[in-house]
Amino acid sequence: MRTVFVDLDNTLALNETCDDIPYTKGLYSNKKPIKEIINLVDYYYRDIANIIIISRYVGGEDGKQEKIDWMRKHLPKSFLINSPYLITSDDIKTKADYINEYAISNNMKLEDCTIIDDKKEILQQCKKIGIEALYPQQLIVRYEEELIND
Repeated sequence: MRTVFVDLDNTLALNETCDDIPYTKGLYSNKKPIKEIINLVDYYYRDIANIIIISRYVGGEDGKQEKIDWMRKHLPKSFLINSPYLITSDDIKTKADYINEYAISNNMKLEDCTIIDDKKEILQQCKKIGIEALYPQQLIVRYEEELIND
């Protein structure tokens, strides 16, 4: 079975703020869901993969809890909301590091992991070690191509 790691900000939730802003109450809870991507992740991976959110946050436990509350409100039950990889913004490990550790601890090959993220640097780091890396827009293109070919 595959494991798909999906970024939250600007992948599943519209992020209109810059990355390096201090936490204020409502920073994460007021983000609008990007329903098209949420639905496509669910459509493509619900039956063939574990879907895990991987996202950085600021604001300590309050920021982390806001992200969890947002996920519970906006994401389908097929996403593993109770076991996300929420990473503090000051953690120096990369998402590729976390996925590699996950694969090792679950006796998986990195080729059985996918990441969907909007940041080129993150996708490049993951691809470099053998993780399938996709921009969210690639799911839209795949779906549109399927519609055209049907």
